[in-house]
Amino acid sequence: MGLARFVAQDPYRPNATKEELDGVLDRVDGALDWKIEENGEVTLEYDTERIDESLLEDALAGIGFKLHHIVDEPVASVAEVEGALGY
Repeated sequence: MGLARFVAQDPYRPNATKEELDGVLDRVDGALDWKIEENGEVTLEYDTERIDESLLEDALAGIGFKLHHIVDEPVASVAEVEGALGY
């Protein structure tokens, strides 16, 4: 299990909607769970056996989002993931 954090902003629309990001992440095989903050920060749990962090970055960038900050923890404990997702 991995944990990635992105700050994603659409350069053409100042505030990306949660529905837009939900729509993209819902279609990404290997994206398991995510939280999208009002400031655009996306915390994402992903299956490291099915997807690489760079593919998640490409999925967000592919719909026009500029990624300002990327943190990747390819080996994250369940407690780390649950804490980041607010469980």
